[in-house]
This record gives sequence, structure tokens and C-alpha cells, in this order.
Amino acid sequence: MILLDSVVEAAKRLPPDQGGALLLGVIDYSERCVAAEATAGVAEPFEGDAVLGAVFGGMKFAIDRALSKQINGARGGEERARRAKAERERTESEPKANGKRTPSEPEAKSKPSPSELQPKDKDKDKDTASGEASSPKPPYAAIVGYLNERCGTRYRHRAEKTRRLIDARFREGFGEEDFRAVIDGRAAAWLGDEDMEQYLRPETLFGTKFEGYLNAKCPKRGGAADVDLGKWSKPDGSVF
Repeated sequence: MILLDSVVEAAKRLPPDQGGALLLGVIDYSERCVAAEATAGVAEPFEGDAVLGAVFGGMKFAIDRALSKQINGARGGEERARRAKAERERTESEPKANGKRTPSEPEAKSKPSPSELQPKDKDKDKDTASGEASSPKPPYAAIVGYLNERCGTRYRHRAEKTRRLIDARFREGFGEEDFRAVIDGRAAAWLGDEDMEQYLRPETLFGTKFEGYLNAKCPKRGGAADVDLGKWSKPDGSVF
């Protein structure tokens, strides 16, 4: 049965006959909900009384919430009691022979001693060190620095997305010289083209089309001024 403080307070504010009727109606509604183990579908009281119906309607949400907790708590308690009883019956039915392990009990495994673990730990450390030595990190700074120098950009070699792209290409077997060749080729093809210069960026050059760019032939523009001398120039800009 649910009789909230708010219900009692509301009953006190009403005339005695209406206050008593409110309390009895809420009690009756609560008992019917508990019996049905649900609040949905249970008819509301005071259908013929506009005043009491309005008062109950204002409190119905709180009453239903409290009833739901009560109903669900009862269900949970019954379920826990049933499981506890089943566990006790199972334990009592298992044979015990003077403390010896029964077939249903797995044999306890002894923990390995530190001396048994030590050789494996050494091998693991050795393998880890060998793996790190055999796969050095790609030269992110050199690759991105060459892109910035060649194309006049300001990309950062510490950017996570750029590093992931470079890592992916290195896993495919490409090296630093391949990156420089792709940068040179695309710079020669796209620099000066307003529509294409925007693609001189890591996510385009170092992406899935990397091998295609590496093998693409640079377009001939037909003049000495258009010949790419970037990788043959001295630091001061003069040509070898």
C-alpha cells in the first residue's frame, strides 16, 4: 500500500469528507496495482468526482513511481530467495568424501614460482627489443619538412593523421625517397594550378593513391622555365 506524505497533506487541506475519501481512494488504487503487479491498465479512482479526480491526477505520477518500486522490489526479493534456495540445494547434494576433491571440483592449479616465470619474461623482453630495433619509426620530420619546403606549405610532422598516413605507406614497403618522388612529381604537376594546388597536402599525397602518384609521369609544359629544378638546386637557390 502506498500512502505518500504528499497524499496525507493534500487530504488535510480538503474538507473532512473529501479528505477521507481521497485517502481511501488512494489506498484502494494502491492495493489494486499491487495485486495486478503493474500500474498500467489499473482504473483510476474518483472518475465521477471532478475535484478529487484533479487532486489525484496531480499526484498520480509520484504514486505510480512509488508503487513500481514496491512491485519490482518484491519481485527481486522473490527471485533472490529462489536462487539462494537452489544454490543451497545444489551444494548439499554434491558428494563430499572426507575433504577429497569430487569430480565436480576442478583441481587447483599451483601458481608458478618466480624462477619459472623468469626465463619467459626474458624471452619476451628480448623479442620486444628485437621488434623495436627491426622496425624503426619513419622520418616524419624529414618527409613533412620536404613537403613544406617544396610546396611552400606549413604542415606539422607531429600531426597524428599525417603520421598514420606515413606509417601506412611504410608498412606497404615504401621509403623516404618514394615520398620525395611523389612530392616532386605532384609539385611539378600542380604548382601554379589554382584548382590543384590545394591538394598538395599529406592526406592527398600520402593516401591510398600514393603508388599511382609515384608512377605517374609529370606533364611536359614545353619550356625551360617549367622544368622542375627543385631537387637539383643549391640551398641558396642557384642551380648545380
